[in-house]
Amino acid sequence: MFRALRHRPFRLLWIAVILGQLGYWVSSVAFQWEVASRTGHDALALGFLYFCSFTPYLILSLPAGMLADSLDRGRLLVAAQVAAAAIAVTATLLSALALMPIWAVMALSFLAGCVITVVSPTSHALIATVVPPEDLPNAVPLQSAGLNMARIAAPALVGPLLLVSGPTSALGGYVALPPPPSGGAGRPAAPVPP
Repeated sequence: MFRALRHRPFRLLWIAVILGQLGYWVSSVAFQWEVASRTGHDALALGFLYFCSFTPYLILSLPAGMLADSLDRGRLLVAAQVAAAAIAVTATLLSALALMPIWAVMALSFLAGCVITVVSPTSHALIATVVPPEDLPNAVPLQSAGLNMARIAAPALVGPLLLVSGPTSALGGYVALPPPPSGGAGRPAAPVPP
């Protein structure tokens, strides 16, 4: 049932992508909380936040796919995860110091959307390089299941944290997530025929 997880490179990729997605959705909920609490739940401000978050998908999906096809995917994924960590650290510091104006929330949300737009095609393209062809039909749904688990788990995990201590601790939790595992996440598990 979980044959693809026998391959260490796939396990590393799977964990890195799930943690990255979990962090993205945690920050997304924290940004929503920040905007809602500062604007009195202003629908226009929240709508603009969604616009900032998801516009990168619309604009950058094709270029991100081209990047994933032309650059070293393992390094591109690590670079995207490092960029996500930098965004999380910046957001946490600005929130902790009460120096995060609404425009900064929007900008950080846009940047996080740009990063996740690069992560998506890169991580999907990497799957074929980290499992042998016979395990690919198992690896693809596992990857998708992991991504969907992160989307579901993040709001459930961050909600109580937001109620107790606000967005700073939620964003800090994103920073505290372990870094993406390296050690072979971009190396092939077995030779892939041409």
